[in-house]
Amino acid sequence: MTMPIWRTIVGGVVFLLFLLMGPSAGSADQAQYYYDELGRLIGVVNDQGDAAVYNYDAVGNLLAIQRFTSSGGGVGLFLIAPGSSIVNTNVEIRGFGFTVPPSSNQVQFNGVTAAVVSGSGGSLFVTVPPGATTGPVTVTNANGTAASPSAFTVLVPPIITGVEPVRVAQGVTTRGTIEGFNLKTASAVQFTQAGLTATILAGATDDTLPITMTIAASVPPGTYPFSVTTPGGTAQSGAITIEIRPGAPAFTVTSVLTVKMPVIATVPATTAPTGPSASTSAAATVQMLLNTTVPATSAPTGASASTSAAATVQMPLDTTVPATSAPTGASASVSAVNSIEMP
Repeated sequence: MTMPIWRTIVGGVVFLLFLLMGPSAGSADQAQYYYDELGRLIGVVNDQGDAAVYNYDAVGNLLAIQRFTSSGGGVGLFLIAPGSSIVNTNVEIRGFGFTVPPSSNQVQFNGVTAAVVSGSGGSLFVTVPPGATTGPVTVTNANGTAASPSAFTVLVPPIITGVEPVRVAQGVTTRGTIEGFNLKTASAVQFTQAGLTATILAGATDDTLPITMTIAASVPPGTYPFSVTTPGGTAQSGAITIEIRPGAPAFTVTSVLTVKMPVIATVPATTAPTGPSASTSAAATVQMLLNTTVPATSAPTGASASTSAAATVQMPLDTTVPATSAPTGASASVSAVNSIEMP
């Protein structure tokens, strides 16, 4: 891998510092360079034990360079590799001033004592102890006590406490939420059943994990567990399951049957006006459907009774027209022809 130009420049400056500090050129050639996760040079140690430690602020500006010599003693830490891990895993502490045997160095993770597995030169290999929490790592020996330049992150596995919804139909895609602890950094949600998949959505928190679940139509009805994976480990849902139910039955409308029913109307009997000068001043028109019965109609009676206009009834076929009584009385007359219009 090609070293960035700025690393080469810084390395050259450090090389010059070692020459000025006294070790031979051969010692400088065998110097160990240490970089943090951001690629910044944080320490250099030569084979004589002389060291330079680089300190940066939060935005990456170089604040100071600390120099240590093997004759001056002291202990220092450059970094922990990796910078985060779960308990009961081994990590490497890089620095200087470690004593022999390795077990003579007391190492603590945020105050919790860790077992030293081995050591060589400027490194100690230790096991992250149960009960450790995120915080500084310290090393104490006959040369003194030193703390890591940055906190070590103890990763904890996720814990699943619930899921919503708990019932989903076959052949659908739906949103859901997994509930629990340490879920924010989840990288995967998995089902063991084929045809069941989950995708993590944005917006996760330590106690909620939004997901999209896709259930194939071929997934048999039943209850299925799942797992959540984070950098701290994988948690199985156990008794917390998703129940898959049969989907709604499919149906197809092949045709539409439309029935229009005619309105059957009955025309009630009508009594013609009676009395002096009784008359009908306009034609009466009735439109009727088939098989309509027209009741009897009494013509006007009395003095000067008359119909001043024709009475017209429009009827379809098969209409029965009852008998009609002509007007009676003095001067009774029909001034127009009564007619029936048949379609």
